[in-house]
Parts: sequence; structure tokens; C-alpha cells
Amino acid sequence: MAKVDSLALENFRGIARCELHGLAPINLFIGRNNSGKSSVVEALARGLAYVVPQGQDVRGRTISGVWEQERGEPASHGDLVRAGAASAAVSLAGLVAANLRILRHGDSVRLEPHPRQSPDTFGFGEYLPGLDARDAQVEKMLWPRLLATREDRALADHLTTLFGTTVESLQLFDGDLMVVGKEQGLRLRVHGSGVRAALRMLMTVAAVRDGVMVIEELEAFQHPRSLEQLTAIVTRAQAERPVQFFVTTHSLECVRAFARAAVEVASGDESKSPLAVWYLSPDAAGVIEPRRLTASMVLGLDELGTDVRCLDEMR
Repeated sequence: MAKVDSLALENFRGIARCELHGLAPINLFIGRNNSGKSSVVEALARGLAYVVPQGQDVRGRTISGVWEQERGEPASHGDLVRAGAASAAVSLAGLVAANLRILRHGDSVRLEPHPRQSPDTFGFGEYLPGLDARDAQVEKMLWPRLLATREDRALADHLTTLFGTTVESLQLFDGDLMVVGKEQGLRLRVHGSGVRAALRMLMTVAAVRDGVMVIEELEAFQHPRSLEQLTAIVTRAQAERPVQFFVTTHSLECVRAFARAAVEVASGDESKSPLAVWYLSPDAAGVIEPRRLTASMVLGLDELGTDVRCLDEMR
């Protein structure tokens, strides 16, 4: 498995400096608003855009372009740099190191990739629920490859598990994905945002075979009960295939669910846990010294009544 081993940022958005070493198979980023969670995963995405062939994700989208669309940014990327020049260095175990330098030139910013390229097997998936839950292009682009590998069967089972309604199959009909139950079939687009978000995210997860998956606020649109099941499915998916996850969240239910799922997958052996929870809290100068929590630490602190999303209050 080709995995990201470390990530170092300097002067990227609001982050003056941040280094993360020993990244895990599943990396969950927590912290207050404006603590740098989205900036960290965005820097990773932009850095890997020059490692993944053509800088595209599994749906053929330009990686940097997805962030621009989500944030409504101008093409100049003028807000990427905190002060002076910015850089993001991505170290990959199993691949050559990749570096992305972001240099300011007047009011514009130029991205200068280090000339590296990975094997075609290294894929990248991005899922932004607020954007993708409303984007029917997900199933149209991914359905042929998922059908070829019969991932459609597992996806139908996942929907049954998540939402308690028996789904017998998924079918693409006249450009619309149909969710077929015992009594009737309904187009996915008429289902609620939670069903659309969950299914399209799991389709993207299934399409990434060897690489990285970034998910912003996985909890979006999900009831706490479905969220519990969704995190368990994602955790098991990581154990079954060489995919590394980078997830941001504001949800305490999401943090708890990932910790419980990681403990279950590891059968209680902390050394085999796939999860690292990274607490980010920048100081006044924008420097972040990440605090790394294990699944058992998260559950232990939670039992003591500590909100792990606000660890800076414990200092």
C-alpha cells in the first residue's frame, strides 16, 4: 500500500507551520472552528494533485478545482498564502516524496509542483457532502466501474444497514440511479439528502483501490444512528482495501463512532488500531503542534466527561 507518512505545511492559509508525522490508515481531524482542519486536508489534496496522474480524482475532476468550487475562490488562489511563500511537503511511504511550493507573485499565487509522478494504481478520492450530495454526476461516472467489480451488491447492503429499509438492488436506468426495494424502485435523486450523501460517498470510497480518500465533515446530513453505521462501514473498508482516509469533523458522535469502530476492528489490540485522532489548535502566531490521540484515549476521555473537541481547555 502506498500511504502518506507525513505532511508538513508552512504559511498555508491561516497556518504558519504544522507538521504531522506517523499518519495512520484513518486520520480524523478535530478542533474548533478556524483551527486548520480543512486547511490541512486541502494542502494534502493540492500536494497530491501533482502525484496522482493528471491531478485528478477517481471521478476525473481536477483536485484543486474541487476546492475552488467548494470555497468559491478566484483562480488566482490569492488567499492560500499567510505571509511570504508557502509550501506543502507530502512524504509517501512506498512512493517518492512529493512537494508543492506555493509562491506569491504580486497579488497572485503560482503553484509549482515538484516533478514527480506515481504509478497509475495510486488513486485519489474527494468527498465533500455539502457539494457532492447534490451532484448526480457521482453515480454516472462511477457506476460502470462499480458494476464491473460487483460493488453494487455491497452498496445495496450498506443502504439497508444504514437506513433500515431493505434495498434489493441498485440499477442505473436512463441516466438515473434507481434504489430498488421490495415494493418499488425510486430514483436516488428523490431520496433525502442523508441517503444521497451516504451512497455517493460510499461509491467514491469503493472506487479508490490504492490511494487516499479525503472526506470533509462526514457527519453532514446524517442522523447519529446512521452516522454510527457509516463510520463502521468506512473503518471496515479501510481494513479490506489499501485506502488511507483523511476525515474532518465537528461531530462528537462521529469521533466516538470512529473510536469504537477502530477498537472493534483491532479486536482490542491498540497496536493494530487503524485510527489516529489529530487535535489541532493554533497558537496566536498560527503555529500548530498537533496532539495525537488513539482510539482508547478518545473513549477514555469521553467516559470522564471530557469533550475531545475542546482539549485546549485542559491545558
